[in-house]
Amino acid sequence: MCKAVSDDWKDNADVAWFTGSETQYILSTPEELAGLAQLVNQGESFQGKTILLGADMNLGNREWTPIGGGGSGKQFQGTFDGDGHTISNLKITRGLSYTDKNISIGFFGATQGGVVKNFTLHNVDVTGSGRVAAVVGGDANVESKITNVHVTGSIQISGYWYVGAILGNGYTSISDCSVVGDGAETSFVSITGGYAGGIVGFMGEGNCVTSGCTVRDLTVQGAHNGIGGVSGILHYGNTIQDCTAENVVVWQTVTPEEDGRIYAGAFAGTFLDKGGKTPPTLENCEFTGEIYSGPDRQDILEAERYVGSLWYGAHPPATVNIAGCTIHMPAVAQVNGQSYSDLSRAAEAAKPGDTISLLRDITSSTWSTIRNLSGITLEGNGHVLTLNTQAFQSNGGNTFRNFTLDLTGSADGYGIGAASGDVFQNVSLLSGKDLSYGIFISGTDNDHETVTVDNCTFDGMSHAIYDDKEGKLESLIVTNSTLKGGACLILCAPQGQFTGNTLDGTKLSIAGNDQTVTGNTLRNGSSISFYQDGSIFTGNHILSGSYLEFVQDNDQNWDLRDNDFGEEIILTTEVETVSVILPTLEKTGYTFAGWREGETTFLGGVPCSLTQSMTLTAQWEKTSSAGSGGGSSSGTSGSDHKTETTVHPDGSITTIVTQPNGTVTETTTDPQGNKTQTVTKPDGSSQTTVSNQNGASSVVTTDKTGQVDAQVTLPSTVVEDAAQMGEAVALPMPGVSATNDRENAPTVSVILPSGTSAKVEIPVSNVTPGTVAIIIKEDGTEEIVKNSIPTQTGVTITLENGETVKIVDNSKRFEDVEDSYWGSAYIDFTSSREIFSGTSQTTFTPEQPMTRAMLVTVLAAYDGADISVSSGSWYEAGQQWAVEKGISDGSDMEEILTREQLAVMLWNYAGKPASSGDVSAYADGSDTSAWATQAMAWAVEQELISGMGNGSLAPQGSATRVQVAAILYHFISRMG
Repeated sequence: MCKAVSDDWKDNADVAWFTGSETQYILSTPEELAGLAQLVNQGESFQGKTILLGADMNLGNREWTPIGGGGSGKQFQGTFDGDGHTISNLKITRGLSYTDKNISIGFFGATQGGVVKNFTLHNVDVTGSGRVAAVVGGDANVESKITNVHVTGSIQISGYWYVGAILGNGYTSISDCSVVGDGAETSFVSITGGYAGGIVGFMGEGNCVTSGCTVRDLTVQGAHNGIGGVSGILHYGNTIQDCTAENVVVWQTVTPEEDGRIYAGAFAGTFLDKGGKTPPTLENCEFTGEIYSGPDRQDILEAERYVGSLWYGAHPPATVNIAGCTIHMPAVAQVNGQSYSDLSRAAEAAKPGDTISLLRDITSSTWSTIRNLSGITLEGNGHVLTLNTQAFQSNGGNTFRNFTLDLTGSADGYGIGAASGDVFQNVSLLSGKDLSYGIFISGTDNDHETVTVDNCTFDGMSHAIYDDKEGKLESLIVTNSTLKGGACLILCAPQGQFTGNTLDGTKLSIAGNDQTVTGNTLRNGSSISFYQDGSIFTGNHILSGSYLEFVQDNDQNWDLRDNDFGEEIILTTEVETVSVILPTLEKTGYTFAGWREGETTFLGGVPCSLTQSMTLTAQWEKTSSAGSGGGSSSGTSGSDHKTETTVHPDGSITTIVTQPNGTVTETTTDPQGNKTQTVTKPDGSSQTTVSNQNGASSVVTTDKTGQVDAQVTLPSTVVEDAAQMGEAVALPMPGVSATNDRENAPTVSVILPSGTSAKVEIPVSNVTPGTVAIIIKEDGTEEIVKNSIPTQTGVTITLENGETVKIVDNSKRFEDVEDSYWGSAYIDFTSSREIFSGTSQTTFTPEQPMTRAMLVTVLAAYDGADISVSSGSWYEAGQQWAVEKGISDGSDMEEILTREQLAVMLWNYAGKPASSGDVSAYADGSDTSAWATQAMAWAVEQELISGMGNGSLAPQGSATRVQVAAILYHFISRMG
């Protein structure tokens, strides 16, 4: 009978070759190599002895036990000479929890003294927790010298902390080694914690040298502290020299530190210089590739990003001795077919009439303003310029289009200096308040000076555009643009035009008397201030909470009639008396009775004088109802408007008015008097206004790009009635469509009585388990609302007055979870809310048993606790949270979670509610531990935990990841 071949080399180890008396042993089979691992892990150090390979070996992707380390506590202390041979298809699979068996993982787990040299590892798949590498994992001690060792082919090395391809963590020298993957898209060194390098994850301090090494066709990525093309850290006293990184992607996957530190660099991810006493050295190294920061992969490649920021625990000043190093920058721009690696050089080469075409994003902390641009087109192709100072200074006649200028890290006063004849199209300018002006326009005394701004966004700066107050610029034309984040605009140009724009929480000042302000939308408390009269002010939409301000006495009436205020007008004044003409409204079944504040009523359509700031509310008188039955009518008014009216069988009436310019207004009023009006413009933009008789209303604006913004107002009676019935308030608005593009997702704001909150249902047309609400906080940051619950028709969420959310499809896709899988919806729900993460970027491993540590970390994440790792075990933050909250006693964190333990933790989290249920209906209900009986009964009663399909409850059985996902779905749905 043939003996079955094990999938684990430790079961096939051959130690017959070892006599103990020889100083050199030649190994020629994988079994003999596995025997070496067995001998070392049992205590034979091979100190003073040499292991020589006698042949190439194929490990066949069978599980390899590291030579030393890996929980053995032992080290290989001899010389390992591969004699030029190749060991192929190495596979090591250990967990990410920081336990002894998962630490010091590699072909060699741990070495000390001696030498490891002269061989190649081809195709490696290695996973561990700490100190992980293909060649030597290391144990943070003096490792063997490593020379002429190569890792090639498919390279997949993953871990939690201290991960490299040659060495994970240690003190030694590495020379003439190489790591050459099969492509940066497929070969990687990856960590979930800190310190990853193409050669070494963490080289200890002192006088350790990494020299003559090559990294090629590889991605090095991870979260914290140091991600480098060669080394995770360049420690004090150490040297990296004569090394090359080619087609290497370096990516720190988390958001940069609050102090701006980014731990990603071409050769090392971070550095230390011992307070300036022993700075490290970097010399004669070359890098070609890409460097990114943050979950959105912001391009941070710069010509001098040799190393990442100073180590997080140290303080500047600090230095690295750098000599003879080069980062080869890719082409960033093209002019007339010629490519340039520097945008300023492209600008110098461009002549009037030429186009400078951006080829990639640009990030620079040492930017010099590009000046003297004249008559050229800068085509951004959708790229982002992240700079620390003013980007451009124009001499006029230029076109800037299709790019984003991010100056959030700039303390300069300007973003772009403009001049007459400049045109800005589809440009987004982002900054903080330190930036005074997004675009600063310098006028002259020449005639007919014009600057045009179309479809642009200004966010964060004090002023979107500086328009010369001395009136030197004749015309500033701003169309179809968005001003937000406090970016205001003073329109000074005598013939200025401001048309089709959106003011979002900001201010426009009309400072001329021959200007045109038409077709704009004001939202979120925006305002327009009038300093002079005579300008055209028509067709604007002033949404609830936004207002008009009169700053200067006027010689004529401010005519507000051809503007849409809804049923509330807020007017403020800084003068004794202002004369205005208010609009007259129409509503089917009602007669407009004027505008009122307190006991004072103002009629529409006639001049009236205001002597103080006022909030005016539309007044109505009900007229007799129309006859029953269906029917329609149409006609054309004297102004060529076409009108069609349809009376529906249910008594509702729809009127469609088509204007000569193509604008269509459709108004439907139901028998209860609830009114829905949609105004659709020829460019595809629209605004839908809903006004219900119970006082609930909404305004939903869709711009021409499809961006949706909804503002909903709910009176106290509607909120209180729903609360008494234990129901969510269905928001009176059309359904929005969730998108996976968070930046352009629809937004919904809810206005409630001051100081109140309400559970609401936001209608969503394409809701799935992965549909989430993301709340936008006052500081602009965003957070997924984990207890936003999908329904058949939308998403329910509890909101406070004035809060705004985005509706996003945050569904994750895992290769091992098909749509037909029974738990796919539960996995989609929990992973989209980032309560659960995948076991990798592409897998969820649904049938893997949960540990207690996993559950407390999941619950802590759901509760909003900070579960980031600072020190110690990966689950330390969740463990501490669970103990403090009384969820768990914190013991046996790495043990498999049982179903009854899961019930107890959820019961504790819910506040130990009383229960009338029991577990006696299950054949094995009596197997429930006494301390878990009450919690298990509660979980069964709440239908969180049910039987296993064979009539059993299995209280002592393990809880898999998909089972916990399903239980958390039901738990959150009930808690929410």
